[in-house]
Amino acid sequence: MTDTAPAVKDTVEETVDGWLSDFNDALERGDAEAASELFLDTSFWRDLVALTWNIKTVENPDGIERMLSETLGRAKPRAFRTTEPPAEAEGVIEAWLAFETEVGRGPGHLRLKDGKAWTLLTALQELRGHEEQAHGARRKGVEHGAFKDRETWLEERRREAEELGFETQPEVLVVGGRAGRHRARRAAPPTRRAHDCDRPPRAPG
Repeated sequence: MTDTAPAVKDTVEETVDGWLSDFNDALERGDAEAASELFLDTSFWRDLVALTWNIKTVENPDGIERMLSETLGRAKPRAFRTTEPPAEAEGVIEAWLAFETEVGRGPGHLRLKDGKAWTLLTALQELRGHEEQAHGARRKGVEHGAFKDRETWLEERRREAEELGFETQPEVLVVGGRAGRHRARRAAPPTRRAHDCDRPPRAPG
């Protein structure tokens, strides 16, 4: 019995790669019409701030063309690529994506039917120059070595808290409950100084 699974996988990946290549070429040329022609007659593009700076869904090639005509010049979306192998089920190919714009980067999700896009999701995740300090870039809580006037992590945190609002001013002001406190922690040093004005003496939970 012939094993056709690898051939099917190659065909799925080739379909997605071919669509992304055509899509990226159209975006690079600033050709909104050509990009919209890569979508089915009944299709949807859900954008979360990435191109429109809003939460917006546009429908069908004509709506997609209008949206791109309004946003391509300033957003400059580009470099759409897969982040993991695409998969196919019941005639629909799904692929997780990454992409870039003039001001940031984000994830996306694509569904293809009959070689054209049925749905596309784009979401802005981070801004250039203000990337989240995560994983290997996360601020370390310890510094190894001995040097004069060294502060412990706790001493540094206490000094920053005492100086914030007096000797240094916050770059981010966060207002609003538990979600606000979470955002304040995400916006914390070393790249930005954040002040949570709604923080209680002891957070519940």
